[in-house]
Amino acid sequence: MQSPTPVPVIVSHDACPPDTPTARHQAYEEYFDALPNTAEWDPSMRIVRLKEWGGLTGNIAAALEMCETPYVLVVQQDLPFVTEVPLQRIIGAMELRPDLRCVRFN
Repeated sequence: MQSPTPVPVIVSHDACPPDTPTARHQAYEEYFDALPNTAEWDPSMRIVRLKEWGGLTGNIAAALEMCETPYVLVVQQDLPFVTEVPLQRIIGAMELRPDLRCVRFN
């Protein structure tokens, strides 16, 4: 997926659930500590982390609160796109049809 202009990217991470095993929690901390180095090359990327566990719904809701653009594309790390998505055509359709408020890929 490509955009003709740079778009802001919010990479939102949930907190660990309270019952997360210690080893897994530590691995997550190490992963998260390494992220700023990964994103330094892209100033449009914002990495955020919830202070409390919210699950998928809470994590997406928190990211949406930070969004300042008219359109949002939610991508989950475990549901990758397997083909090119015609985003410009989809946005064009949404602009022509204000009643078209959500497009889901699955």
